[in-house]
Amino acid sequence: MRKSFYSFSSDDEHLSLAPREHLQHPPPSYTMDDSYRLSMPQLTTQSATSKAVPGYVMRDDERYPTPVEEDPGLHPYTPPFSPATAFSRDTLSPSTVSPISRNLTAVTTPGSPLQKLEVEGNRKNRSSRQQCCGVRRRIFIALVVGLVLLVIVGIVVGVVVALKIKEASEDTTRLPALTSSGLFIGTNYTNWNSQIAYTNTTSGKVTFRLNSGAANFTAAQTMDLTIVPSINAPMSMVSMLGTDGNIYINLFYIYDSKIVLANVSCDPTTVPTACTTIYNDAISDGLSFPVYEYSGLAALYLGTRDLGFRVFYHNSDRYITQLSMDGRGMWDHGATVSGKAPSGSSISAAQVGNTSSLTLFYVDDKSKDLYYISYNKTWEAANPVVTSEGSKWSSLTDFSTCWQPSSDTLYAFFTGSDKSIYQVAATNASNSGPLEWSSTSHDLSWVPSDSMRAGIGAVAWGQDQVRFFRLVAGKLAQSAMSNGVWSAKYI
Repeated sequence: MRKSFYSFSSDDEHLSLAPREHLQHPPPSYTMDDSYRLSMPQLTTQSATSKAVPGYVMRDDERYPTPVEEDPGLHPYTPPFSPATAFSRDTLSPSTVSPISRNLTAVTTPGSPLQKLEVEGNRKNRSSRQQCCGVRRRIFIALVVGLVLLVIVGIVVGVVVALKIKEASEDTTRLPALTSSGLFIGTNYTNWNSQIAYTNTTSGKVTFRLNSGAANFTAAQTMDLTIVPSINAPMSMVSMLGTDGNIYINLFYIYDSKIVLANVSCDPTTVPTACTTIYNDAISDGLSFPVYEYSGLAALYLGTRDLGFRVFYHNSDRYITQLSMDGRGMWDHGATVSGKAPSGSSISAAQVGNTSSLTLFYVDDKSKDLYYISYNKTWEAANPVVTSEGSKWSSLTDFSTCWQPSSDTLYAFFTGSDKSIYQVAATNASNSGPLEWSSTSHDLSWVPSDSMRAGIGAVAWGQDQVRFFRLVAGKLAQSAMSNGVWSAKYI
């Protein structure tokens, strides 16, 4: 039997609709159009309100929807699309979403244009924060560090180049070298014989001359050498008297950063004096301290074979170094004896007394002043040589020293920057302790030198005899003091 359209019983409870199905199958009394926007909580509120209205009683068909058997000939009812049908109770309807929420939803939705713009903006912001001056921060920091290092290296290189230029401007090149020595010869050792050696600017060879004590010098002779020094190579000469009565000239010079010895034997009884080269070779092959490129040179023979020779030079660090040979004829490896000296400066040494005592003169690297250091069994402290303010002293001047035995006076002669000759002297030179120096300006008879770098050699003997020699305009000049009076002439 077909049920009535309006009939409903408790047995039909299983046919009631679920709350969510009310939206799909609303009662006929509901108007289903686009204005319907009620959610389930609103329905509940609406129902409660309706019950509270006086005089209104809900019908059964309103309270309990009644299922209707569908006519097979009718099409199923499908409500028109509305925003209400697109949302469930678990989602928000468009009417409950604020514009701000919609904007946030659009921004945070992956792939949306606003989200792409936001990502691109964040990328640009991060990129701008990671950049300095248009480049990446790491690259910028590396460039700054590299620039700072480059500036530091440039400053260091500039200082080194400036020092090299200054050193080069000081003209370490020497003029033609000159050196002298002397000794007593003859049966009673009463005849003084001076020897002079210098570089001939014409031939480029070493030339030497001797005298007989009567101021009569022999003609110039060329020294026969297998190792020929350069014109401006520093030289130092000492002589000794052999048991055969011959004069043995020992010429030391620097060649190719080596110290070379030339030993020449001369017979003073022959006219002209016959001289023969006996030895010419390097003596510095086993040095512990190599020879400096612009080294000075000084040599002494201490009077006996047991005491032997002393040779002083600048080592590669420019410290004064002593090379010794004792009576056995063996050279040692050298030992540093004094302070550092300027590049290209000179060295001179003088024996004081008839023992192993000696005084060494050199230029101090810091003060650029002339210093001396004495040896008497041990080396004493170095002290400055006091020169007058008007002496025109230069650290690169050439100088020579000698000891006058009768007056016990130590002399030092040097050429000033004005090319004039100056003298400093100290009495009581053989006493220990610091010396008291007196300075004397040049004598009018001392003609100016060619340069302050011109070579000079000095000797002294007897009661008051002092000599020094120079090359002036290519000619050999002698300045002599006798009885306290100076004179000068070309020889």
